[in-house]
Amino acid sequence: MSLMCTVEKSIFGKTPQGEVVRSFLLRHKNGLAAKVLDFGGILNALYIKDPDGNAVDVVLGFEDVRAYLKEDIYAGALVGRIAGRLSNGRFTMQGKTYQLPQNEGSTHLHGGVRGFDKRLWEAKIRRKGKHEALELTLHSPNGEEGYPGNLDVTVTYSLSDENGIRIDMEAKTDHPTPFCPTSHAYFNLAGEGVGDICDHILQIDADTITEMGASFLPTGNMVKTTPGINDFTQAAPVRKIVKSSDQVHGAMYKLNASSDGHQRKAMLQDQASGRTMHVYTNAPGIQLYTGSGLNTRTRGKSGVSYGPFAGICLECQGFSDAPHHPQFEPIWLYPNEPFFQYVEYRFEKKTD
Repeated sequence: MSLMCTVEKSIFGKTPQGEVVRSFLLRHKNGLAAKVLDFGGILNALYIKDPDGNAVDVVLGFEDVRAYLKEDIYAGALVGRIAGRLSNGRFTMQGKTYQLPQNEGSTHLHGGVRGFDKRLWEAKIRRKGKHEALELTLHSPNGEEGYPGNLDVTVTYSLSDENGIRIDMEAKTDHPTPFCPTSHAYFNLAGEGVGDICDHILQIDADTITEMGASFLPTGNMVKTTPGINDFTQAAPVRKIVKSSDQVHGAMYKLNASSDGHQRKAMLQDQASGRTMHVYTNAPGIQLYTGSGLNTRTRGKSGVSYGPFAGICLECQGFSDAPHHPQFEPIWLYPNEPFFQYVEYRFEKKTD
């Protein structure tokens, strides 16, 4: 049987502790290809074919493990247990308060000092019908980074016949715990290392965001988006939010519910090349990060350092500070209630 998608394993490098890091190259017959690392579950490269057959890498990333550790921008990584910021690094659950590492001032950021992004995942190549996929598993023990409960996570990377890369996240726990993971890929549809994303066109199916207070933490209020600044219900350049001093970082969007079950929630397009990406997800929100804080000392894969707005993140996830805001959709994971979340980034070429 001829396979539509194959996965090839190779050595990527080693961690500072001497652990071998492997890369997995997923190739689809439609021309889409992706390179994923078992370190951090990192999406290291994503190649889109142009009409002339040339492959263009559209995600930011580095050539070695030490660069990922040095820069710590979570480029392409799987993030958890909580992606985003948890105020004061603590939460109270069932009458008990848990203190987590405060790795950004007084805030707990992206799962702590050694979150999912800095762990070596167990990798297996799985086959279903005519498609091979990459399955990554991770055991997060009780007490790791201060979190309660033994947590087992499975993430599957696959390439779809619809010219998309899909990331399925599953998890189960033996004790109640907060869980709010995401994929932290930075996209530049002009090509990795090519200019900035300010003139990319963005659309998000959301007219409500969390109001942001100090230290990029939500106040607890849900507010309507502002036309001309952070409203992307109609496709518009990313530049309009970049020009706003208090919104330049981005915003957490509460996605609109779909009455027909349609789960296409966002679109990103590079005007010059016409490369267009559609985002499908069942997550309740999208954290838009414009890349405003990027300023790497290490050069990326193309030999270029990443400055502000070199890439944009569309992080499909729950509301990270929900333990402090009961009006937000909760992020508690309980025993016997398995977690499932997916995102698929599908690509097309503009023809008009």
